[in-house]
Amino acid sequence: MITSTDIRSRLNRQPFSPFRIRTSSGQAYDVLHPEFAIVGKRVVVVGIPSQQDDPEFDQAHVVSILHVSALETLLEKVHAAT
Repeated sequence: MITSTDIRSRLNRQPFSPFRIRTSSGQAYDVLHPEFAIVGKRVVVVGIPSQQDDPEFDQAHVVSILHVSALETLLEKVHAAT
């Protein structure tokens, strides 16, 4: 079971490593920058930029932490794209 502490821990890693939040319904939300996620007790708000290298996001999704099934590292995929 993923908790808010687990998500906060991923956000606070130094250096930050982009990761994907996967839900029990199969949806996925990529956290590309630590400032693109806000963690609450029961939800995480994930900001989605219009382009991968955009320093600001223009959409946001509210995800119930109860439904988060995995946190997946995106480091390999980010390096593969560059």
